[in-house]
Amino acid sequence: MIRSLKNRLGFHPRAILDSLLTYPRFLGKIKPRLLAATEAEALAYYQVLTKGWETAFLRAPIGRRLLVLAAHPDDESIGAGGLLLAHRGKCEIHLVNLFNGEGGGRLGQEKPADTPEYRAALASERRKEFEEAARRIGAASLRYLNLVDGQTLPNENDALRLKDLVSSVRPDVVLLPWYLDNQRDHRVTNILYAWGCRDLNCQILGFELWTPLHPNAVFDITDWIDEKARLIGLYRTQNESIDYAGYAKGLAAFRAFLCPIRPGRDGAAEAFFSLPNREYCDLVLSLYGPPGRLNPVMRPLLGFTHREP
Repeated sequence: MIRSLKNRLGFHPRAILDSLLTYPRFLGKIKPRLLAATEAEALAYYQVLTKGWETAFLRAPIGRRLLVLAAHPDDESIGAGGLLLAHRGKCEIHLVNLFNGEGGGRLGQEKPADTPEYRAALASERRKEFEEAARRIGAASLRYLNLVDGQTLPNENDALRLKDLVSSVRPDVVLLPWYLDNQRDHRVTNILYAWGCRDLNCQILGFELWTPLHPNAVFDITDWIDEKARLIGLYRTQNESIDYAGYAKGLAAFRAFLCPIRPGRDGAAEAFFSLPNREYCDLVLSLYGPPGRLNPVMRPLLGFTHREP
């Protein structure tokens, strides 16, 4: 019947329902749960801009011990792979993987299955990919928080566990997805870090993955862009569905043009939002809430629906 109506009308009947839930076509569908966070996020973006002094051009080494908080296996390579490759052999590089990765990608050409067995197999394969990427980068250590993709909500226990892992490295620089990156686990990573690690003495470099940032620091990765693409290519489970290497190359060229690292605005660059640790954590806390108390406006964006005790 649906097929008959589609042939007769020339469009799928569901389009009628979609049109009722849609502003004029160029605006897209209404997502009421996102509207509640608009004002808070707009203020957060404004705070980013006020911190955006003249862009610094970073040079290796930027520290003696670098620690990358990869929300998922591959975040470290896509977001900061060029910088990490440039620091290989010049300083200690440490990696912490927070979420297991069972929620994204696929095993070969096999259609993803939402079963415990498939998710476990996917997480296992992504860990192997992460370990191989760490070997290519020359990482001195790997640590895991073993959180479940898309389901782990911010809590003080995990914040303290993360603090223990970070403190054991004593990093000069911490790299992580920036705090407004539009992926819920990336945001949870920032919340856990700010809840547990505000008092540490280090510098933060927030990198972009799903949402462009307003950079105040860039790093020239022209000499490493091809190797970065190969590094990303190690994540076969991810590249089965999305050309992440192509995306990273395009973004790097875009950044090199906007933040000219070379006379002809060519080459490749990675962009970061950089602040001293306490100042960065204060921005995170101002948006998402203090330790143990999520901002009610932001809770729905993280899948938090029940009331706090």
